[in-house]
Amino acid sequence: MDDLNINSFNALYTLYYRKSFLFARSYVHNEQAAEDIAAEALIKLWEKLKSDIINSPQAMLLTILKNKSLDYLRLEQNP
Repeated sequence: MDDLNINSFNALYTLYYRKSFLFARSYVHNEQAAEDIAAEALIKLWEKLKSDIINSPQAMLLTILKNKSLDYLRLEQNP
């Protein structure tokens, strides 16, 4: 990854991490899981932004966060 991509990802991460973490935590009620979900969701959003044109990255991020949170809850109920 070149410096421009690293700086762009860092900017995205800085902009959205806290809100992503709080959103995930509101679903899963587990701080460690919420941290992991937020980080994974931001990486997934970054990958999508590199390959697709996304008109509303924040809306896409919320969808990714919700889906990852629900996946986590499903796994917790049925290990």
